[in-house]
Amino acid sequence: KISQRKVGGNTFDLTKFGGVIAARSDRTDIQTLQDIRGKVVAAASISGLGSGQMQFRELQRAGMSYINAPRQLVFTSNQGKVVNGVLDGKFDVGFHPHRSDRADQERQRGAGRSRRLSRPPTPARSGHR
Repeated sequence: KISQRKVGGNTFDLTKFGGVIAARSDRTDIQTLQDIRGKVVAAASISGLGSGQMQFRELQRAGMSYINAPRQLVFTSNQGKVVNGVLDGKFDVGFHPHRSDRADQERQRGAGRSRRLSRPPTPARSGHR
């Protein structure tokens, strides 16, 4: 366990932390990391581990520059704005953190809006190292 968070009277264990590269599930043109080229990408900050740095590293591992590959890279200063911007179509791709406690919170709330997101495979998941 990394830590515990209390939200709305419920306690959630944080056991995992990572970064997600996500697009809307109806964006069939964004299926791989290479598809990020020429798209509008949003992240909370350039220095955030789960909302920037982890995803920048994956792009680098795939031979891409996080500065040059996207048409535009937008820093929102807020993870919620990244997710909502992708869901609303303002951004093509969003870089945001994944925490084990957040998934538990979403399941408990029954949040259906986040189900509209999909994750292009990272090099590690698609077998490229």
